[in-house]
Amino acid sequence: MKRGQLSYEYLIIVGVLITLVLPFFYFFFQGTYSVINDYYGTAAVQAIADGTRTIYNLGQGSSLQIPLLLGTVQQHNIYGSLINIKVPKGDISAEGVGQLYAGKNTLVGDGIHVVRVKIRKVFGSKLAISSNGEPIIICLTTTDEPNKCYDNLQMQPNQKLVIRGDNFESDSAVIVIRQGQQRESDVADSSTISIDTITLDNPIFGSDSYTVQVFNSGKESGTFWFNVGSGGKGDDDAGV
Repeated sequence: MKRGQLSYEYLIIVGVLITLVLPFFYFFFQGTYSVINDYYGTAAVQAIADGTRTIYNLGQGSSLQIPLLLGTVQQHNIYGSLINIKVPKGDISAEGVGQLYAGKNTLVGDGIHVVRVKIRKVFGSKLAISSNGEPIIICLTTTDEPNKCYDNLQMQPNQKLVIRGDNFESDSAVIVIRQGQQRESDVADSSTISIDTITLDNPIFGSDSYTVQVFNSGKESGTFWFNVGSGGKGDDDAGV
């Protein structure tokens, strides 16, 4: 047998072996990464849930920073007291406490990355969770009393709407939409803005239901509701 023929046959054998072995290594490393990704995800949501318990028991304005190591997170859903992330293999969840709000893409990313999550107690049972900037958390009232602030508010036509939050800026925008209408009413020009309140000085709301959102430095609050009635006791009838 000639040396050149032997080398050629050797290369064919090596090529066949590589073809057979490569899928094994591929699936092995894919499975290993999936296990690691699930481990990081489980540890992350549990750390956030534990952090909410710590902050919930501390005073107003308290905050906590938690470094997290995450794999591939495709989506997160943080609502009520539930912290949920979606990874390639499925969903991972943990139960925290309080009413949780999160900034967009707080826990979303591709590949191993470190996220430093900050949890803040804003007011009452509301906790903000963020990794890049702060989510806007608001509540609605018609009084100066801090314990009377609601996600859904009942008010009267002659009452001023006060939006409570924190870190408002002078150019914060307030968008009000009347029920059944698509047209937005930007009422920022008739608002008095401080760092923790926005007061609509000259409301012209008729008896109906409305939604309100606040936009601040490219970030937006959730959507909140208020109802303007023709009689009654205003926000004393509102639910928390």
